[in-house]
Amino acid sequence: AFIETAPSDQHRFYIQAELEQAGFKPSLLGKTLPSKAPGVESVKSELSRWDKNFIDVPALKATTEKATTEVTVLKEKLTILERRIHILQEEKGVLSSLEKCLKDRCSELESEV
Repeated sequence: AFIETAPSDQHRFYIQAELEQAGFKPSLLGKTLPSKAPGVESVKSELSRWDKNFIDVPALKATTEKATTEVTVLKEKLTILERRIHILQEEKGVLSSLEKCLKDRCSELESEV
């Protein structure tokens, strides 16, 4: 509950880091708790709350790096697609012009016949 009272995520992280430096190891504590001791359930409940509120910096960093990589890949794909659109628009213009020329030529030939 202590970490939940922190006014911001930065304060939560600071508290978490201080407790880790002081040797607080919730996973080890959970493993060494006697199963039938009085108050064990409340300690387990608090450890569960700790796990729920734990700020996993390496996981956050990995997620950020993955997202950054994905953004880079998507930007590259977007650039390629924009180039393709431009090329297709140019081809459409050329084909429209060719179509007009062919229709004009067809009209000329029909008038000759």
